Amino acid sequence: MSGLIVTLTAAQQLEMVYVGYFNRAAEGNGYLFWQENYAKLLADGMSSKDALTDIANLFQPQPETLSHYPFLSNTSALSASDPVAIASVKSLIDDVYANLFNRAPDDAGKTFWANAILSGSVTLGSAILEIANGATGTDVTTLTNKVSVATSFTETTAAAGLGQSAATTTPALIAEATSIVAGVTSDPASITSAESSLVSFISNGGGTVGETY
Repeated sequence: MSGLIVTLTAAQQLEMVYVGYFNRAAEGNGYLFWQENYAKLLADGMSSKDALTDIANLFQPQPETLSHYPFLSNTSALSASDPVAIASVKSLIDDVYANLFNRAPDDAGKTFWANAILSGSVTLGSAILEIANGATGTDVTTLTNKVSVATSFTETTAAAGLGQSAATTTPALIAEATSIVAGVTSDPASITSAESSLVSFISNGGGTVGETY
């Protein structure tokens, strides 16, 4: 594999999957789960490329993914000739591009990926990785910045004892994991702003355990 992905560490690649699907940083508990899965796949002889692709595909049936895209719960019903399915998948592609690059895809790109997913020639996880890997220009900077901030969030909150269990993975933590990444652009100043937000979040206790929104 060539492109953006090979410039990232394994930790950053996992964060990139979170960004692509949800536009947020990983919480410590979830990150550890996928990190252990990644290590096991490598130990079983799988290449790093195939291991990452396998994990990206395993994100599709997760509850958080299905809460964003309920139509994915029954992919066998998706049809490239169904206007509703086409619209749903195109909307998903819009979200992936917004998550990764803060922009919409061009019509040709959106149609290509929607057709590929609907035809079954590519899985959603693979599509997200390929879209990310094909980044050029400002898109590279934007995604690299998002991944950097996401990685910092996961490491810093984990060091503070947040997100390491269900009890400490509060709605406030997930909300911060989302807002801190969503605000990152290609502008270096957005990283500084995200870092300040993270410091403030930690210093204020990282949200109240058990708090609900």
